Amino acid sequence: MVLGDLGAKLSATLARLQKVTVVDDEMLGSILSDISRALLESDVNIRLVGELRNNIKTRVNLEAESAGTNRQKLIRRAIIDELVRMVGAGRAPYKLKKGKPNVVMFVGLQVRERRPAQSKPCARFRCRRCSRRFPRSRRRRRRRRRRRRALTRPGGSRCR
Repeated sequence: MVLGDLGAKLSATLARLQKVTVVDDEMLGSILSDISRALLESDVNIRLVGELRNNIKTRVNLEAESAGTNRQKLIRRAIIDELVRMVGAGRAPYKLKKGKPNVVMFVGLQVRERRPAQSKPCARFRCRRCSRRFPRSRRRRRRRRRRRRALTRPGGSRCR
C-alpha cells in the first residue's frame, strides 16, 4: 500500500508542524526533507520532488513575512497547494470515447462500493466486462421477471 504509506507519512509531517511552537528555517528544512523522503519512497520522480521543495521554499520565504502572520498555516497551505499542483488539478479530465477501448482503474473503492461504481460508467459506455459482473441475486431477480412476463403474455404457458 504505497499510497496509504505516503498519506500516513504526509499526515504525520503536517501534524508535527502543528505541534511545533517556533517555526524557523531549520524546522522548514526538516519538514521539507521528510516530505521529499516520503515522496521518493513512493517512487515520485526526483525532478518533481526538487521542484516541489524549491517552490515551497520560495513561496514561504520566512524572513520576508511580517511578524503578524501565522507561519504554520502559511507553510501548510504552501505544501498542500504544491502537492495539488504536482498531481495536476488544473488539467482537463480524460474523455472516454464510445466504441473504442478505454482502460479505467478504480482506486480506493471498498468491496460494497465497487460494483455500483463500476456498473454506472460501464452501462453508459457498454463495456462487456462490467456488465457481466452483477451479483447473483440480481441475476435471479431478472430471470424471475422474465419468466413472469413470459407467463403473462398471450400464449405463454406454465410448463417449461
